[in-house]
Amino acid sequence: MSKNSDYAALHAQEAMDQMERYGIPASGTLAQAILESNSGQSRLATQDNNHFGIKATQSWLNAGGAYGIYTDDKPDEKFCSYASVAASYEHHSQFLANNKRYAACFQLAANDYVGWTNGIAKAGYATASGYAQALQRIIEQNNLQQYDQQVMQRMEAEGRTCGEKREEYAAMSVTDAVQATSLQQATVSATSQPSAESSDQTTTTEDWLRRMLSSEDANGLSSSADPLVELAVTAFVSLLALARQVDGQTVDAATAEETARTRTINLTPLVGEQFGDCSLTLDSQGKAVLSVDNEVAPVSRELTESELTRLSDTLHDDSLTDEAKRLRIGSLVQGAVFSQLAANNFEEGLANSQSQTESLRR
Repeated sequence: MSKNSDYAALHAQEAMDQMERYGIPASGTLAQAILESNSGQSRLATQDNNHFGIKATQSWLNAGGAYGIYTDDKPDEKFCSYASVAASYEHHSQFLANNKRYAACFQLAANDYVGWTNGIAKAGYATASGYAQALQRIIEQNNLQQYDQQVMQRMEAEGRTCGEKREEYAAMSVTDAVQATSLQQATVSATSQPSAESSDQTTTTEDWLRRMLSSEDANGLSSSADPLVELAVTAFVSLLALARQVDGQTVDAATAEETARTRTINLTPLVGEQFGDCSLTLDSQGKAVLSVDNEVAPVSRELTESELTRLSDTLHDDSLTDEAKRLRIGSLVQGAVFSQLAANNFEEGLANSQSQTESLRR
């Protein structure tokens, strides 16, 4: 079994409960959770039980909702924190049910995962045009539709319809809804959780790229909740956006898909041609590898944690212009190249010295 199918088996009950209450396909809910949370292995999921990347709005904070602080599009962003995974799934369903732009989806059959995934993408859940196809790929490669069938068969046997209690549950607070179905996994205050009606989660193309980089079904990274990997991925995505902007282009869906597949960014437009061809690649372990091919002294080395931190700080510093960011990144790349060349020269000199010593001994 893959980590995605393992995740689905572990959380199928939460998704099937949501399908029963709201009429949302369990397969679609699981696919979104897999993509958003890196199969439950993201820091946001492991530390705050947030499996759908929902950010804490002001209304959530005003109501006393718990939150965690993470670097996403910007440093120190607040994300909803839940007492249980079930609460995260409930909040996601309420978000869809309480936003009018998804109303058309609720006219679809509860087991129509193709229609649902196309519908939520079209309604604006994600700006990337490939979002629905990515979800469908996860569903089909992991046979997640089996959970839709289980719910449909059970509801039919009991003479009930999926989603018949949607309005009742959508009007509750998140924790009240969880408690009402005996899914509460920890003691929380029912008054501390606001309705999902005011929650705001819009997935940008950059967000989608970040999640695709960690998706197993999209040739994603094998690493999981390593903070250094997360730092590398965040810097990688932001760097792509800046490189495309400096080059007079945007990160469209086609660029995001190609970048997720190759995990490589061409940095030459950003740092100039003084080094020759320059690129940054995320390897299979999530390490950021800088490569420079100047035909004289090619360089390939992993960026250190310090270098990644400097890179991330530069990319997320709103006080800097794009040109200032470009210059600082060029300086960072130059420093990395020179340090590697110095290391190579030292090793070469050491090898020559050892060779001369061996010759004298003979």
